[in-house]
Amino acid sequence: GVVSERVAHFVVLKVSGLGLTIKWDMKNLVVTEISELQWNRTAGLCGRCDGHPENDWSYPDGTSETNIDSFLRSWQANTLGEVCLQEPTTRLPCKSFPEAYKADDFCSQLRTDPKFR
Repeated sequence: GVVSERVAHFVVLKVSGLGLTIKWDMKNLVVTEISELQWNRTAGLCGRCDGHPENDWSYPDGTSETNIDSFLRSWQANTLGEVCLQEPTTRLPCKSFPEAYKADDFCSQLRTDPKFR
């Protein structure tokens, strides 16, 4: 089943049949967690979760990518007549968005927990 709830400043969506949890701060941050049963079974924007971070930025055809815009476009899906907007024409440096640096704290588990290595 699917359960959604509000926890602190996050909206949390749990999909028990998939072992998937998605947390969204309703602004910029999205955190995904998967159960160990899903290791080596993922692909896409969240990576492969196989203990090899070097292949997390892979195109759908399996080739690797280091350019974020190209990587994001490779997973773009236009369905039901919906069209994704292209990348913004004006790019602002990260320092213009101090809240983006807070993501580092949230991602620390990914860097320290052995199951994500």
